[in-house]
Amino acid sequence: MCVCVCFVCAKQQWVTAYRIQYRNSAEEAWKRVPRTFQANIDQHTVVRNSLRGDEITARYVRLQPTAWHGHISLRWDLDYTSEHTDGKKEQAADAAQAKLDESERQADEDIAMTRLIARGAVKASTSWHATHDVRFSALKSVPAAGNSHAWCSRTLDTNQFIEADRGKPRRLFGIVTQGRGDHPLVRAVDWRASGL
Repeated sequence: MCVCVCFVCAKQQWVTAYRIQYRNSAEEAWKRVPRTFQANIDQHTVVRNSLRGDEITARYVRLQPTAWHGHISLRWDLDYTSEHTDGKKEQAADAAQAKLDESERQADEDIAMTRLIARGAVKASTSWHATHDVRFSALKSVPAAGNSHAWCSRTLDTNQFIEADRGKPRRLFGIVTQGRGDHPLVRAVDWRASGL
């Protein structure tokens, strides 16, 4: 007997462009990086955008989608290393500029997105439903049955955002995004007799 199974993802949704805002205290006005970042072209590819040249040191980082496919849905993380898609010359300059001691490296690891979410340090403007909120927005999160495996906004406008409180001002080298990562659904099952 032969079994053929076809899987499809339930929702094909991702952010295609976004802006970044940042600040160092809750009382301070938001500053904006003066450019729009190109994001995903599908829901699976991980896209890294460098903040090279923007010299951002911030406690609060806000990602504000400006364009999307299907719905505002994303997984994300903050890039704490100087390794990104620039050329070797730029990477070398970043490496020389970003000599962090071991305690700072450990601190950066301690504020990875999954830990920020667990601490309640990530929030969003709106969420479609409790199964679509910031708890499911980490890039490396494990999919859970019945959840969207992404943050999905309730409304579709450019006022939506997701933001992280990093605890204290820290250098930021880039933003990493990915689209909605639902569990695949079985679309078709084909049972065939094999003649055995």
